Amino acid sequence: MDRIDRPTARRTSRALRASRAEADDRIGSRCDIVGSMIGVKVRRGKVLPRLCLTYLVREKIELNQLSPRNRIPSRLSVAGKWIPTDVLEWPRMELHGLQQGRFIRDGYTQGTLTVFAESNFGLWGMSCGHCMLGTDQKPYSSAEIYMQDNASGQFIPAGSTGQVVFASGGKMICNSRGYIDCGLFSLDDDSLLARAQASSPLATVDLDGLAHQQLVGVSTMTSGGMVGGKRMAQVIGIDQFGIDDYSDVVLQVGGPGMVHGDSGMLWLTADGRAAAIHCRGEIISGDQGSHLVTAMSARRAAEVLNVRLRRA
Repeated sequence: MDRIDRPTARRTSRALRASRAEADDRIGSRCDIVGSMIGVKVRRGKVLPRLCLTYLVREKIELNQLSPRNRIPSRLSVAGKWIPTDVLEWPRMELHGLQQGRFIRDGYTQGTLTVFAESNFGLWGMSCGHCMLGTDQKPYSSAEIYMQDNASGQFIPAGSTGQVVFASGGKMICNSRGYIDCGLFSLDDDSLLARAQASSPLATVDLDGLAHQQLVGVSTMTSGGMVGGKRMAQVIGIDQFGIDDYSDVVLQVGGPGMVHGDSGMLWLTADGRAAAIHCRGEIISGDQGSHLVTAMSARRAAEVLNVRLRRA
């Protein structure tokens, strides 16, 4: 598949961002529009190397069944430039934390360790905030965090929450309207602290450079290292926002998809930079994984928490 290099993606994304407000105003009155994002053209399930403004609908309807007024044109003229568009059927999303799970847990919800984080106050563990709210589900109260020990198969104390930020999105935070769902916990377990002390710095990538990039998902247990398998995904949108949800990154994930308990999984670029942190996936029935998922920017999460990321 042809790729868009990061510098080109960055330039094109910023150009689309500059025209987006006017384009959204013109498209917003058309029926069934629930949101938009800076996306890529998708044809018959194939992701094409062409950036565009993608409009989100609850149900795609054949053009011949829509009146001309309700059709989304394939391109728009904005400030003398033609802006390509696309349409994507947008499902309802849900958080991918899990009760009775295997990774870090707060006594109520489970997720996975994302990275270690270094601040002016020392080293911390980092994951999704909704996996660290505790039994009272309040971000401003302290919660005990446990980890699974590989040797015994039992959960053992890891530490307690130091900071949790959990906001649904919409308000501009660190130059984005996507949700913020991240938190830090202390490393009271000696083996976990030793791993953090031996870890190496992890660079991040800016949001505009992510469009059309291929990412690798890495899940890390809080005790004993990596867990089985990696996930592959294509970035099909950035800066997604709509009527009832907001996110930094939209991903199309290959099999087996993402499941409950994957919250906190780190998405890396091909050159090993931290790109995004998994939080949500499309609501599906049965045991199948979600293939359309959303995530927050790893760089923005680090800025909000005022930390430097380190590999877990």
